[in-house]
Amino acid sequence: MKNTLLVLAIATTIAIVNASTVLAQQSAQQTIEAARAKAQETGIYREALADPDQSVRLATFEAMIGSKDPILVELALENGLASSDRVLRGLAFRHAILSRSTLVLNIAADPSAGQSNVEKTKKYIAEHGNQLTIRLYKVDMNTGSFEGATMRARVVGNVSGLVIDYGNYGNVGGSTKGRLALQEDGTVGGMVFETDSQIGGQFLANATIR
Repeated sequence: MKNTLLVLAIATTIAIVNASTVLAQQSAQQTIEAARAKAQETGIYREALADPDQSVRLATFEAMIGSKDPILVELALENGLASSDRVLRGLAFRHAILSRSTLVLNIAADPSAGQSNVEKTKKYIAEHGNQLTIRLYKVDMNTGSFEGATMRARVVGNVSGLVIDYGNYGNVGGSTKGRLALQEDGTVGGMVFETDSQIGGQFLANATIR
């Protein structure tokens, strides 16, 4: 009797192990098939982003961005920013900037602005650091406009084409403003103006957006 029970227990264990193995194999196969289907789907989207018809390219980009699928969104931005189609590139740039909550700029003294400015900007960096953070909120993806704030001031700005412009809210004081453009390496770069009492001035600025 004991031997019979032992044999049954062993047989049951083997059956369970075999069933688990089959299920694992089926699950792995399903995962692989899903991955292949996703790769095929992204391939179709990628081809559409390079379609000779601009309307197809733009419609494809909007569909990918609106899908909320992180893979498609990333693919749309990656291909859009690298596109030779300036309109598509501008749309991708706008989404890449305005979908962020912050834009962190690395700032440095601008030698072309003169020795006095260099000394003031170096002093500013010594006291506040070599980064300037712009917090973005109240963004309008359709127009490219946004409101935000730096450490010192509330700002308003706009992303138009491949350029970001911003300045003091209400255009008062003129102590915070900047213009940055998309560079060939995929970063943004340009010039910002930031003052704090008697220090600060014109800075060179750049930021990584991807």
